[in-house]
Amino acid sequence: MNVPLVRKIGLLKDYLKIRPHHSLREGSKVIDIGGICEYYDLLLSAVSPSELYLLNIERHSVRGCQSIVANALQLPFCDEAWDAVISFELVEHLTEPASLLSEVSRILRSDGLFILSTPNLADIYSRITFLFGYNPFNYDPSAYKFGSLSKVEIADRGHTSVLTFRGMKGLLGHYGFRIEKSYGYSYIESLYRGLDPQKKERIGFSNLRGALGSILPVSLSEGMLFICKKV
Repeated sequence: MNVPLVRKIGLLKDYLKIRPHHSLREGSKVIDIGGICEYYDLLLSAVSPSELYLLNIERHSVRGCQSIVANALQLPFCDEAWDAVISFELVEHLTEPASLLSEVSRILRSDGLFILSTPNLADIYSRITFLFGYNPFNYDPSAYKFGSLSKVEIADRGHTSVLTFRGMKGLLGHYGFRIEKSYGYSYIESLYRGLDPQKKERIGFSNLRGALGSILPVSLSEGMLFICKKV
């Protein structure tokens, strides 16, 4: 499990404590699209006492927990069947992210919650590197990392649809979601700092990223978490 995921679930948990939502009461149904069993219990602790399901196209990713095997772009559910929908770090992997939002809008009941996280195309580091002609960090413009500060190798992240904060806000609004709260986070967290003695030269930069991640506005953060309501 990666630490940014723990951070996102923590932010969601804090939000629900401060602003309890009637979608997440006993008997409510929550589905995490693209979820995996490794963090099921942690996510359940955030949305409890709701009933939590994970949906993934890969059966082995959800084996052993309450789950559904299906395609995220062809969800096998009736209209307005769910009280809350979660999607962590999935939309950037889709060639047509609007298809996911359209399906989520269809299966989510009116006034239900949609929790979405995704990398930020225009984070502070990408803005700086772009000025010098390098590719943004969170976006894979081709199958290779030519033009990137990373060494030349085949890119394996599959980040084909990465948006800015303003772009994601507009896309969510177009499909009928109102942002209730947004958070920024870093892909470097305290657990990773100093753990690799062979990479001491990178520890200072990691510490800087972690510190900036806690104070930057969402529009400049590496990752973005949106908590929305269907209107």
